[in-house]
Amino acid sequence: MVKVNFKKIIKYVTTTTVFMAISLAVKYSAMFCINNNIKVSNNVFELLFVKNRGAAFSLFDTHTDSLIVLSWVVLAGIVGYVVKKSNKLSLLKINALATLTAGVSGNLYERIHDGFVTDYIHLTFYNFPVFNASDILISIGTVLLIIALYVEK
Repeated sequence: MVKVNFKKIIKYVTTTTVFMAISLAVKYSAMFCINNNIKVSNNVFELLFVKNRGAAFSLFDTHTDSLIVLSWVVLAGIVGYVVKKSNKLSLLKINALATLTAGVSGNLYERIHDGFVTDYIHLTFYNFPVFNASDILISIGTVLLIIALYVEK
């Protein structure tokens, strides 16, 4: 029988929910600015609307359905892992997995709801593809998870 640590699961769910809300707030704020011709641009980034039907860097842009299924599988794996290992998870790993879950969920929601992911952050100091807040969460969650795995060894 698996011992479940409900406090850690609540921490995971709460952190995931907060990060998803922040990600959506950033998206809708950016889209408000773009749709109302409010120029947001500086030496670091500018707002630029891009429909991304694929994954990172628009890879697999003709496979939206496959990306939806893959996202569900990843989310199910993460949630299952959190529940099964909740009793042994460190705070760092919980935060890493919650951050990753929020990012994947944000992009999944858009793929299902809109048929594409809205990218809007364009770096002005470096030639890099346009991305969004959910992508940032996925990147941060991945880095935190790598750190957690390294620290815990």
